[in-house]
Amino acid sequence: MTLRTRVVSVLVAFASVSVMVAVAPTASAASCGIKTAADGSVGPITCKGGSANMAVRNKLRKQSPSVMALGKKASLSQVKTAVCADITKAKADNPTVNGAMQWQTAYYGWAKSYTSWFTKTIVEGAGCAN
Repeated sequence: MTLRTRVVSVLVAFASVSVMVAVAPTASAASCGIKTAADGSVGPITCKGGSANMAVRNKLRKQSPSVMALGKKASLSQVKTAVCADITKAKADNPTVNGAMQWQTAYYGWAKSYTSWFTKTIVEGAGCAN
C-alpha cells in the first residue's frame, strides 16, 4: 500500500466517524406510548429509565412550540422567553409547558435549574408578568 493510499484510507475513515458522531442522538430516547389527560396534557413525558418519550414529542411541539423549538444549548434566558411566549401567545397552560420543559430536559440534558425556575417563577410566583 502506497503512502497516498494510506492517507486516503485514514481520511475516509475519519470522515466516516465524523459523520456518525454528527448524526448520533444527543440523548437517549424511547417510545412508551401516549396518553392524553382531560386537560389536554400528554404523557408519559419520560419512559422507564428517564429517557424522553418520543411518542409525545409531536403533540408537545404543537402545544408548546417555543419551548420545543429550543435545542440542546438553550440558555436559561432563551428558556424564559420561550416559556412566556408559549403561555401568552400560544395560550399553553402550565402543565403543558411544564411537560415540554421536562421532555427537553430528558432529551437534551438541560440543567435541572431550568425546571426549578419554572416551578418557582411560573407556578408559584408572578408568572410571566416580569
